[in-house]
Amino acid sequence: MQRLKKIPKKIGGRNGLRLMFLFGYLFAFGIPFGYSYFGKPPSHEEVLESEGAAHFQYRMKHGYMLLINGDDYTCGGLYLNADPSCFHLAEGVERREFLEGKIVTVLWFHQPAHLFDSVRRVVDIRYEGASQLPAGYLEKKLRSEKESAKEDALFAFILMLLGLLFCEWVDRVRRRNERGFG
Repeated sequence: MQRLKKIPKKIGGRNGLRLMFLFGYLFAFGIPFGYSYFGKPPSHEEVLESEGAAHFQYRMKHGYMLLINGDDYTCGGLYLNADPSCFHLAEGVERREFLEGKIVTVLWFHQPAHLFDSVRRVVDIRYEGASQLPAGYLEKKLRSEKESAKEDALFAFILMLLGLLFCEWVDRVRRRNERGFG
């Protein structure tokens, strides 16, 4: 019973701060980077199909999300700043304007994003039976996300470590000032 009473004190102390940084890193960066690193193209059984009028909604300076029947679909990765647009900048405006309001078929799958969340990841967009994405689009995107996930995870870990070291330094300065300079 005494050990249980000490747990809140430890969580509020320096060890609690370390745990907070560790869990914050894992939930905000580690898990999505892991899903990106281990992501693979879906099997034919995992691919789902939706049909409806295509609408493109601009999302917070990141790109255009495909909306069909009120559901959003992304061609981007799992990162916080991933571009959900399915078309490159050069052709994107023309393709979006061409498909806006038209009945399209979207092939997609559930891609895990966090522990209890997933996104609808686009495999292909078809209009009148013709694919609107380049051949091998999803495989190329998943491969590039896998390659960049390692560097991005390392960069985020270094930032988290620097933040933890800064908090430790602030705590030491505070304790030194409380004791006085000698």
